[in-house]
Amino acid sequence: MTPGLHKGIPAADYHAAPGLSHSGARLILDTPARYHYERTHPTPPTDAMEEGTCLHSLVLEGETVWDVVDEGRGVTERKAAVRAAGRIPLSADRAAVITGMADALAAHPEASDVLATAPDREISATVEDPTTGTLLRCRYDALAPLYAADVKTTRSIAEFDAGRPLVTYGYAMQAAWYLEVAALLGQPRDAFLFVLVEKDPPHLVAVRELDDDSLTYGRILMRRAVDLYAKCQATDTWPGPTPYQTISVPVWALRQEGIA
Repeated sequence: MTPGLHKGIPAADYHAAPGLSHSGARLILDTPARYHYERTHPTPPTDAMEEGTCLHSLVLEGETVWDVVDEGRGVTERKAAVRAAGRIPLSADRAAVITGMADALAAHPEASDVLATAPDREISATVEDPTTGTLLRCRYDALAPLYAADVKTTRSIAEFDAGRPLVTYGYAMQAAWYLEVAALLGQPRDAFLFVLVEKDPPHLVAVRELDDDSLTYGRILMRRAVDLYAKCQATDTWPGPTPYQTISVPVWALRQEGIA
């Protein structure tokens, strides 16, 4: 995949392309050895990943990429046949959840406007990091002239607003990553928007944008991950956890017992 923005590249081809994505960067920051193992030992997508693929295809492309296959006699063979046809087998209940989330997004004025205003969907991008020469890649759900947007499912919008997923799932780094790639390609965007939909009924919907401090935090993690990746790649050394060290329970737990 050459540097630039590319339409029409299948998701599987994008994920197999060389370069570092923000999800790979999360693994690098966890442990380079884990990143290297998962990159060289790809595993089948999880149920959650397949549901995300189904939702994105329906919301962003207006396509259903699944067939309903309920439990019963011959279910294993029926699921295998669906996969052989390049589609995803879902139970009726799982399919109903996905269509429910899509309907909720379509009915939400702000979310539907964000997505409708973005003329480009499922856009793959690759650019060279000017500091290390590392290929950086990302895949935009939606691109508008002034912003990029990403559709995400969440257990709770209130939990998302509290900020933990921004750290735990690397969403702050993702926002910084996608904005930086666009800027390096000479097509900067002013904002990165999360279009959120809750997984459980009534599938509440909201649109969120990170504040400046959160984007700065994401950029710091991005820089650390890219530099570490470049070092590991240059030496073909992918270290695991640090050697022997002394650790401690969290400070808040010590304070509970009057220790700190």
